[in-house]
Amino acid sequence: MLENKNKKNPFTVPENYFQNFNAEIMNNLPEKEVKKSKTMPLWKTVSRWVAVAAAVTGMAFVGMHYMDNNTQQPGTTADYSGYASEDSSTLENDYYLFLEEDATRMAYRDAIFNE
Repeated sequence: MLENKNKKNPFTVPENYFQNFNAEIMNNLPEKEVKKSKTMPLWKTVSRWVAVAAAVTGMAFVGMHYMDNNTQQPGTTADYSGYASEDSSTLENDYYLFLEEDATRMAYRDAIFNE
C-alpha cells in the first residue's frame, strides 16, 4: 500500500529561512520585565526576635522576684526561739542521733552499690 504512494516530500522550506531564524524569534518575544526583590518591613523581620527577648526578660524578672521573696536576706536572723529553751545536752543528743543515722545510711548505700 505504501509502495504505491509517491515518495516525494510534499513540504518545502523557503530558502535562507533558518539563517535568521534565531534573530527573528528573539525580536518577536516580549521583553522580559526585571523583577524587583520583595522588601519586607523591619518589624516583620525583627518581630520574632523581639517576642523571644520579651519572653526571656519576663522569665528573668519573675525568677528574680521569686528568689528575692524566698531567700533569707543577709543580716537577718533565723528564728531559733524554740532552741533557746532546750538545754545543750538535748541538742548534742539530737546531733549525735543525726550523725548515727547518716552513717548508717552511707554504710547501707556502700554495701548495696559496691558489691
